[in-house]
Parts: sequence; structure tokens; C-alpha cells
Amino acid sequence: MKRVIALVLLSIFVLCNTFTIAGNDSMTGQTAKEIHIKTKGEYFCFDEIQPIIKNGRVLVPLKCGIFETFSATTDYDHIYKEVVIRTDTHILTLYTDQLEIYNKGEKCYELDVGPEYRNGQVYVPLRGFMESLGWTVEYDGETNTARIL
Repeated sequence: MKRVIALVLLSIFVLCNTFTIAGNDSMTGQTAKEIHIKTKGEYFCFDEIQPIIKNGRVLVPLKCGIFETFSATTDYDHIYKEVVIRTDTHILTLYTDQLEIYNKGEKCYELDVGPEYRNGQVYVPLRGFMESLGWTVEYDGETNTARIL
């Protein structure tokens, strides 16, 4: 009987901690809020994989389709841990262990938060890549909305 009670209590403890951790920002412990991104006057619709906040920065899944909205293609090399975003005029690269974005081999942007590999997805800093492509990003903390202008 003691084993059953101990097993039930352990199960409850594990479940409670699992749900608490899933809703928290991995770097600050703050509860994550729904993040909205507005592009070209419309809200971008994320499927199952939502953006995350890391140290106050919005990171989006590389393969979510947001960069394709701006006529870019995306790729990630698992061996070299290299993120690549291409447009007609840019070839942006970033290695997951570095904080510099390069355009055609030349440093063009310094990040304060790097990409993150989580749950089989590569998350990249929205502002860094969009500004490297020539767009402006404004963030409204009250509505948790990043606007790409």
C-alpha cells in the first residue's frame, strides 16, 4: 500500500512539474505569452509550432514559413549547424554557436541572443534576420506583437 501511495504521489509531482516547465520561458522562468507577428498588414498564422521568447527576444521556427512570405528560402545544415536564409539579394548565414549573421560572407548583424535547437526545430531571432534583409521590426510588449515594416 505504501508503494502505491508513493507511486501516485511521484506521478502527480512529475505531471505538475511537466506542465509548469512547458509553459515557461526556458531562460527566465516567466510564463510564455502568445506571441503575434504582423507582416504586410496581416497577422502571420503559425501552425502547431509557436515562436518562443529567449532573454526578451522573439525566436521563430526557421521552417514556419515567415521568411518565405518575404520571398526567402531557408535551410539548416545539421552537420555544420548552419542556418541559411536566401533571397535574390541576400545569402544570410548564422552558425548556431555564434552571434554574428553574415551576408555573402561578410558580417552584417550582431545578435545578443543566438538561435536555439529545441524539440527538433531550429528557432532563430526574428529581428536579427529581418533587419539583415532590410526590414524594420517593432515590438509592442503590451500586445506581444512584433510588426515587420
